[in-house]
Amino acid sequence: MKTKLPKAIKKALKEGYVMSIIQFGSSLRKSIYQDIDLAIVLKNGCYDDFLEIVYGEKFQGFDISLIKEGEIHGPEKFRFGGHGAHFLSSMINGKILYGKNPFQVFKVSESQIRKSIISRLFDYIEDVRRAVFKDRINQNIKRRWPKFLRLSLYLLEANLKYPDILDWDNNQIGKYLKKYNIDLDATSKNLRNPKRLLILYETVWEKILKNEETI
Repeated sequence: MKTKLPKAIKKALKEGYVMSIIQFGSSLRKSIYQDIDLAIVLKNGCYDDFLEIVYGEKFQGFDISLIKEGEIHGPEKFRFGGHGAHFLSSMINGKILYGKNPFQVFKVSESQIRKSIISRLFDYIEDVRRAVFKDRINQNIKRRWPKFLRLSLYLLEANLKYPDILDWDNNQIGKYLKKYNIDLDATSKNLRNPKRLLILYETVWEKILKNEETI
């Protein structure tokens, strides 16, 4: 199925500001998905003009990541917010919608993906621990829980692959979690209990750190 780009993005293409557009994520792997993930690689010196075109426009149904041409690096240096080599892997394997894929000159090893995901989960845990001192937990903590579980399983089980693990249903996840004495049905109920949810995050996180021999 061909992806129809938003009008503002098409205008930016005509103006020559965009180097490439890459589709990635669940919209490439599944027939049912929440939104379409796009990475727009912007040519050097075009940010201001690009902003004039797209700012304030509606991009409903899209989750767009903006990357500048000068930020294209290999797995050791690449960063996009809290994302590293695992995000780069998604770029390498993405579907090109415009231009050429500048990331395909790089290779990412499994160990680099693992290190990158651990680094990302440290960000998740930082939010969890900040929530200890709040009167309510951030909605992101609830929203991230399913992804946190799947990324955690990827780190705990050497035979699992990224990003395939992100598409696993609860039945598949539940079978693996039992090995670690985690009841998925119980965790689902605990999403409504803020303190229990924080404890669950920490319980899984300790297993990851122990598995990675960092504690």
